[in-house]
Amino acid sequence: MHQITTDIANHFQEVGLKFAQKETGDLSYLELGFGLKGVNLTIRVLSSGEDQIKIQSSDFANFRTDSLAVAYEVANQLNNRFKYVKFRIDPDDGAISCDHDVPSSVIKAGEGPKAAEEIVYRMANIVETAYPDIMKKIWG
Repeated sequence: MHQITTDIANHFQEVGLKFAQKETGDLSYLELGFGLKGVNLTIRVLSSGEDQIKIQSSDFANFRTDSLAVAYEVANQLNNRFKYVKFRIDPDDGAISCDHDVPSSVIKAGEGPKAAEEIVYRMANIVETAYPDIMKKIWG
């Protein structure tokens, strides 16, 4: 397990966040679950090195693959509206997710664990806020 992942795990424990600690190859990560309005969301805090943290959501909605143009338009609108996360569309199955890379300067300054906590909460809040608009586009 990378030291930064351990530091984040310790911080999450201190602030009372529940998570699962996992490791695959040289990737270590923490997985947190959120029950939001209308959607269950898993957020992963991933690290593949000591100065690398990526925070990534699970897929939380799916556009039909024949309406990917609408999906990309929605993702672009959301990316303009919400600056803390980047919405992504998987072209293979139309799944939408979001992620955020924590700058290495934040990690090197010792603020990685606090930044990870803040971004996890922001990401959950942003997904909960954006979800109704996404569903309107999917069903509309």
